[in-house]
Amino acid sequence: MTDEHPYALWKCMPTVVDESGKFVGTFYWEMAVMHNCYLRGFNSTYINAPKVTPRDERSFMGYCLVMTQALTEHRDMEEEITFSVLEQKLDMYNNEKQHRSFLPQMIEFNEYCMKVKAKQEKYDATKFRTLLRGFADGCVQRLMDEIPTITPDKMHQFDQARSDKLIADIKARVKKASLLTVFPFTITNHDYGHVPRWPPAPAPIIWMVRNVFGRYNRNLWKFSTFDLRGNPQTYNG
Repeated sequence: MTDEHPYALWKCMPTVVDESGKFVGTFYWEMAVMHNCYLRGFNSTYINAPKVTPRDERSFMGYCLVMTQALTEHRDMEEEITFSVLEQKLDMYNNEKQHRSFLPQMIEFNEYCMKVKAKQEKYDATKFRTLLRGFADGCVQRLMDEIPTITPDKMHQFDQARSDKLIADIKARVKKASLLTVFPFTITNHDYGHVPRWPPAPAPIIWMVRNVFGRYNRNLWKFSTFDLRGNPQTYNG
């Protein structure tokens, strides 16, 4: 780990085509792209921690809390929807075990961020980084380990009806993501230069998040890897 590149990203091809036309053939790729958003979120918080000015401390804590909100919603979706289906044919034991392993540390991190945001505790970049790594190291390992368990050769064990139901349920859950917090966090930590057409949401929704909803909490996204337009950015205090 270095200050410039704390966590490595998952290496995924910019375009994946499944000849069968089944989503299960690209499920692992969609998940890898999503996981990279969280990895960039971790990296942005770790890199920016010592740069944060007193004026921006509350905004930075808000950004961090949105990051853990996004992670929590993703974890809940997997446990309530994805794993219940995949475990019928695949071994999900380690995935589920890893989900629980870093939860206490993430709660401790959240509590610190909330206290700093409420001005009940002084911001300390060294302590912040320690608390971040306390749960992020385990979470990153889980994000990396999960992808090989859902590759096309494994996902094709599921029949069309079951896989279609799984994808429909996932999409329905994703639509519930907050357009003011989780959605802007996701698109400002996604590399559109590498994967242009993502997430798989209607173009009008993406436009509204970039130009309307995302601006509601625009003071948070200056810590993201990219701005709302998808351009790389660097926070310098």
